[in-house]
Amino acid sequence: MSVTDHLVSYYQHNDITDPTPYEEDNRILPDECCAICGEEFFKGQKVILIDTPLHFYRLLIHEDCYNSLFKSVEERTRFEEIMSRLGFDTGEAEE
Repeated sequence: MSVTDHLVSYYQHNDITDPTPYEEDNRILPDECCAICGEEFFKGQKVILIDTPLHFYRLLIHEDCYNSLFKSVEERTRFEEIMSRLGFDTGEAEE
């Protein structure tokens, strides 16, 4: 699909104005907090990002909170594989 397939108003109306839609923005915004404990994120903390398909919604979780959900590496790996099959991306967020 080319950007010339639609009028400019289509992209503006649907908020598709980023010239590089393949780039993901995984920065942590000031008002975001952990989906598990509800606490803020601080500089230097590792944060897990679970991004929904098409980037409509995302979950940010402290790595310590995320790891406490799983009793073993196998459980965590199985969870991440299931999420991947459903189209969710799991990775680290940037400070």
